[in-house]
Amino acid sequence: MLNFSELGNFAGRHLEDEGKKLIFTTVSGSHSYGFPSEDSDIDLRACYVEKTVNLFRLENLKETIEKKDFIKGIEIDFVGFEIKKFLLLMLKGNGTVFEQLYSPIVVVTSKYHAQLKALGRNAITKKIYHHYSGFGNNKLNEARKENFSDVKVNLYLLRTLMTGIAVLETGEINQNIAELNRKFKLHVIDTLIALKNKEEKRKINAGKISVGVEKEAVKLQEIPDETYKSSNLLSDISEEDKEKFNEFLIKIRVENL
Repeated sequence: MLNFSELGNFAGRHLEDEGKKLIFTTVSGSHSYGFPSEDSDIDLRACYVEKTVNLFRLENLKETIEKKDFIKGIEIDFVGFEIKKFLLLMLKGNGTVFEQLYSPIVVVTSKYHAQLKALGRNAITKKIYHHYSGFGNNKLNEARKENFSDVKVNLYLLRTLMTGIAVLETGEINQNIAELNRKFKLHVIDTLIALKNKEEKRKINAGKISVGVEKEAVKLQEIPDETYKSSNLLSDISEEDKEKFNEFLIKIRVENL
């Protein structure tokens, strides 16, 4: 993978040149999930704050910035959310933004990043179940269309279901499939990772591995419903903690006029 300096410069170039301040940049996707290939692209995710004065302009505020480019032959897929949008997605229980926030691969950080991570702890509620349940169902349907022959789709499917179950049980976002498998102990994981490491778009013949993936996926899919019922997470964020989101947003706006 490229070094952090190169990735950080890429993010900064697309944000700070437009007067936006970077809160954090992390790596998502297969690298943070623990199964990159030599030819994997890099999913770079960011949160930024728009200059407050720009909120008063006639033009609508751009809340999402998306860029694709290449550095040293490696494709970079960059997506950045403005802080207000990011906060609202957190309150909705969007697992994707929580994974970006708590990614183990941090490229750029700041005092706001640390504050946002602290703020996010109490925002992980039972609402997040709906994200992982829906995403897991979509991935299962995608895998079935491929007859469980696509290694990458299989890994994304199992990783999604495992992360969803784990967060309901612990309140922690763990997206690394090898770490998750210490609990789930799925025999197919090591085989799939080894195949994926060799080639990004690796296919496998329908057979023992495909049958094993389908069997494990169906079993995992049944767990979140029961885990949701027994989870100690709150059903929703408290009004007190929600107000802390408002306070954080106001503070960051005032400090970035």
